[in-house]
Amino acid sequence: LNKEFFNTKKGKGYIDKIPMQRLGLEKELDGALLLLSSDASSFMTGSIITVDGGHLVNPL
Repeated sequence: LNKEFFNTKKGKGYIDKIPMQRLGLEKELDGALLLLSSDASSFMTGSIITVDGGHLVNPL
């Protein structure tokens, strides 16, 4: 991740298009990672778990 990019006008414009109006934090991946590394996901195949602050519903 290029943190300097998000300090530019273009980078700030990107963040403005994310419904939660911010970048995600590493700790916000914990739930998805715990699920994928646990037996709770033993029957999951070919799944996509989206952790994107709502970006999927508001593409660039």
